[in-house]
Amino acid sequence: MRCKWATVVWIAFSLCVGTLLHAATYSLSSGEAITGEPFHFSTNGVVFRFPDGRTSPRYAWTNFTEAALKDFAQNPAAQSFVSGLIESPEEDVRVKKEITVKQPPRLDRPTARSAVGALFASPIGIALMALVYFANLYAAYEIAVYRRYPRAMVIGAAAILPFAGPAVFLCLPTRTEETQPEPEAAPTPEPAPQRQIPSAPPPRSAAAAYTPPARFSTPSQSQPAPAASATEAPAEEEAEQPPPEPPAPRLPEPVVYRRGQTMFNRRFFETKMAGFLRVVPSEAERDLMINIKSSRGEYVGNRISKLQPDDLTLQFHKGSASSDVTIPFTEIQEVTIKHKDA
Repeated sequence: MRCKWATVVWIAFSLCVGTLLHAATYSLSSGEAITGEPFHFSTNGVVFRFPDGRTSPRYAWTNFTEAALKDFAQNPAAQSFVSGLIESPEEDVRVKKEITVKQPPRLDRPTARSAVGALFASPIGIALMALVYFANLYAAYEIAVYRRYPRAMVIGAAAILPFAGPAVFLCLPTRTEETQPEPEAAPTPEPAPQRQIPSAPPPRSAAAAYTPPARFSTPSQSQPAPAASATEAPAEEEAEQPPPEPPAPRLPEPVVYRRGQTMFNRRFFETKMAGFLRVVPSEAERDLMINIKSSRGEYVGNRISKLQPDDLTLQFHKGSASSDVTIPFTEIQEVTIKHKDA
């Protein structure tokens, strides 16, 4: 009987000692510590069995410290759950994060040179420079047309000094041709009346020159007859001269308005040329014409059909048909009002 009880006591003592030997202390991140035997592991945490036989609630892996997680890693059953939560040493991390970059093959960089020399280093750069140069010449041509300067002079300046030459002519005022006043026709002097010189009488024959004696003379052969023929000759010559022609009517002088002396805008045409805005011209403007010189060309018309804030529409005739042309105020260089027969 005593041997039986001794065996039971020995078994109980062995279980208590085994429990104490397997129990360990695990620290939490909150500062607490758990002393027990972990017996159930999962992804959600671990469950402990205390020495008195009670079981604890499941503790999540994130609640344990780094040292406790390393202790759990010693257990094969919990190693797979805590291996991802344990921080690796810096050397291991450095080895894992080290990436070897293999440089791809690259073209050699061009040789360093000046900016102007680099433009002519490739065919594309040469083509672009040639295109820009020809664009400079075309711009010079357009400026010559707009400013009314000789085209050869402006294009030559652009060829020698690209961009600078056209810019200089663009800043200059528009060239206007000075119209010289037409010389007045000198009045033709009236011809002085020519003195009629009596012509010598034609030679007479000896028979006609003979004068019979007075006693044989007849009334028809009296002396006053030659005097009458001499007075009739100048009268016939005066009757043959044509009558003098009447003098031609004097045309009014043309009125010229030039850019630089006059500002061409809507108010100018409304005040200076109000008669040309009518559908039926008045007696004063019936025989007058408007000659407008612009950068596009020269237009001659007899009526302004439309007047806008920025341009005007001039009606002109081509033969038996009429046409309209719109001329901006900025392109007008000169406006002349003249007689249609001038």
